[in-house]
Amino acid sequence: CQTLGALNHPAVLVGTFVLPSFDIQISLIKCGCFRFSDGSATVCCDTLDFDLEMIGQKVIVLAWNFLPMKCGRNNDANGGFLEVIRWEYFQES
Repeated sequence: CQTLGALNHPAVLVGTFVLPSFDIQISLIKCGCFRFSDGSATVCCDTLDFDLEMIGQKVIVLAWNFLPMKCGRNNDANGGFLEVIRWEYFQES
């Protein structure tokens, strides 16, 4: 195991929160977890400041932790778990 150090600059993520898909045949992640997707990848996640209206909306994740892990049957790799600490709705400028 190797521990990653903290970044010395801000790193934000932009994407959408999605509810889990329970259709194992078409699900990208084979676990029943809340998900975050940036359009190129999807990862299991949870947020400390949940708002029902955030589901399906584009958001900016301002503070987060990422925990590498495997999930599902047979240890299907999903990349890890995103812990969202602070977020806000994305606004086009």
